[in-house]
Amino acid sequence: MEELYCLGCGVKLQCENVDDEGYVDPNAFNHEFVLCKRCYQLKHYGKFTTSNIVKNSIRLLHENAKKDDIIVLICDVSLTICPLTKALLELNYFQNVILIANRYDLYKDYISPEKALKFLKNEAKRCHFKFKKYFLVDNNIEEIFNYLDDNSLNKDIYVIGLENAGKTTFLNKILTKIANEKNDYLTNSKYPGTTIDLVKINLTDNNYIIDSPGIKSKGNFMNLVSKEFIKNYDLNKIKATSFQINENQSIIISNILKLDFKEGNRQTIIYYGSNMLEITRCKLEKSKKTFNNLIKDLKLKEKSIDNLERLEKKPFKIKDNEKYDLVIEGLGFFSLTQGTYNLYCLKGVNAFLRKSMI
Repeated sequence: MEELYCLGCGVKLQCENVDDEGYVDPNAFNHEFVLCKRCYQLKHYGKFTTSNIVKNSIRLLHENAKKDDIIVLICDVSLTICPLTKALLELNYFQNVILIANRYDLYKDYISPEKALKFLKNEAKRCHFKFKKYFLVDNNIEEIFNYLDDNSLNKDIYVIGLENAGKTTFLNKILTKIANEKNDYLTNSKYPGTTIDLVKINLTDNNYIIDSPGIKSKGNFMNLVSKEFIKNYDLNKIKATSFQINENQSIIISNILKLDFKEGNRQTIIYYGSNMLEITRCKLEKSKKTFNNLIKDLKLKEKSIDNLERLEKKPFKIKDNEKYDLVIEGLGFFSLTQGTYNLYCLKGVNAFLRKSMI
């Protein structure tokens, strides 16, 4: 029997053992699009099961892609390419790497496309990336599709990206454009680790467009919280919340983060993040008590955090007068200026300073 693969996640299909990866009911092979049991339950019932066999996208590229194939790197425009920079630098081996920044529509009220593209190019230069083309996703799927179509003669197109960068959503839009009909061809979810292996879809008789597993960043907040939190948390609802803040004041976000402004001149701090999270400002001396008291009334919270001691303290200082972003991977970023700060967040979360995006 010819080997078949799930069109949702790329796993090899089998109908012998219902408890093993890739199981599918034998009758499903009569359908045009065949999904494994795991993808079927996720797509139709919202039930997510973690896979133990998610493959490494960079390794898959080196094993399968030709040097002149088109490699499309999808990133979240607010996160850019900072996480896993060393691993992603292996993409410089390929000749046609395209950077596509997703979720620009969430930030377009705060930053012009020209400034956003300049920011992306500066970040790429700083990290020694070599991209042939840059795109911001903003109702311009046809433009992106036309570019890929014009440049993919006898070349495959590999789409890669960090988990939760919106890779599969983007690819479904491209596939809808190709088929000229609305359909979510690939299994899309907010849970990390949905795609397991390469998913190959014919563009023409001579080439494919290929989805890949999300590149796992251990420092992403979404990899450190419960499935219940992820289920109720929406990455695609962003707002800017600003505070006039003096030294010795704190900002508390749900029960997952606290930022102390310990020393510095009065300033406006802006948080760009999900509008589902509750944000509170208080005096630093009362912040621990406030944090612990807020937990019981929160609508959206991480249940493993029942007091402030569950969070890890990360002190940092901004010495010059430039504006910086404090990025918390998976949670958005703060816009800050000169001062001394303490950040409290889940242990292992990747938090870093960069020159301001906005």
